[in-house]
Parts: sequence; structure tokens; C-alpha cells
Amino acid sequence: MSSKGKFVLPDPTQAMMQKLNDLLPLEAVRERVGPMATQVYKFVQPVADPFADQKEGEAETGWCRYIPRALRIHYWADIISVLVAAHGLNYVCDVPLRSWLMGGVLLGFPVTDLVRRISWVKSPRFKHYRFTIKKLRAGGNPENFRLGGVLLYNSLGVPVTTRVAEKNEINLWTVELLDGPQLITGYQFITHNTERPGTDPVSW
Repeated sequence: MSSKGKFVLPDPTQAMMQKLNDLLPLEAVRERVGPMATQVYKFVQPVADPFADQKEGEAETGWCRYIPRALRIHYWADIISVLVAAHGLNYVCDVPLRSWLMGGVLLGFPVTDLVRRISWVKSPRFKHYRFTIKKLRAGGNPENFRLGGVLLYNSLGVPVTTRVAEKNEINLWTVELLDGPQLITGYQFITHNTERPGTDPVSW
């Protein structure tokens, strides 16, 4: 007790902390709950986070990193809107609110998914891309061209990070997308780092 009559807890000692750990073995709980929580998340993940991508990581930059995060926020906002509309299902006064909430949900991801599916079917997606070299910087036979590689850009304007195989034959440079066809909206030639500049292609 202090001089003013207030109860003051004593400073924790090593014995007290050991006694608390004996009563509540946190390490044992963590060892048992951790694997169980991982299995539960794997089961509910397709519903709880449908925009998760195993390829998403530190290598992803720009739109590839932030678009999935923004989609998750809108996804959960739509779920909250549906719950609010369901909560007021039996209230007459909430009819305008329900119409507004459900209209916002229907014009959100359902319409977006429909547009995505249509554009996915209609988009020109290919697995092989071929460049025919017609002219070199120094002139001469186009078959003598040299390249360090070709950087492809997807529909979002960011570099393709999937596995590719590149091949040089005669005056052709072929790029194969090993993970399946994609819509390519741009490309960039990477010049060779050891050959002379005269072997760079200037027309293709």
C-alpha cells in the first residue's frame, strides 16, 4: 500500500514470470495452434482472399503489387455492404439503403468480372512471339544480328515475369512463354553487351 492508500503492484520478478508461463504455456499453445491456423487459412483463403497470388512478392513492383491490395479492400467493402443490406432485410425504411448498397455491389465486381472474362476471350493471346530482323545498324546481312534479349510487357504495361525461352535462328528471334499464352502490349530490345553496336537491329 502506498502512503495515499492506493494499491501498487510490485515489479514483476523472474519467479513471477516463470509462474505465469507455467500456468499459461505460450510456447506449447503456439506450437499447436500455429499449424492448425495455417490449415484453416488454406481452406478459407479462396473465399477470404480471392485475389491472393503466390507469385506476389518483393519482386513485384508498381501496379502488380498495389492492384491486388486495392482489390482486397474493395472486396471486403462489398462483403460489408451485403451484410448491412441483409441486416436491414425486414425494415421497410431500409429499402432505399438496400437498393443503393446492392446496386453498388452489382456494378462493382460482378460487372468487372464479366468484362474481364469477355476481354480475356477476345484478347489476342499467344505463347510464341517472333521478330524478323530486316536491317542492322551497320548494314550487311540481317542474319548477323545480335541481341541480349527481348523484354515483353503485359496488358498492364509492366514487364512479364513468367518463365520465357528465347531462341535465335537465321534472322529470327523467337520468344516462348513457358507458363502459357499472354496478351503482350509492348516489348523492348536489349542490346548485346559484348558484340559491336553495328550488329544491333534497327528494322524488324
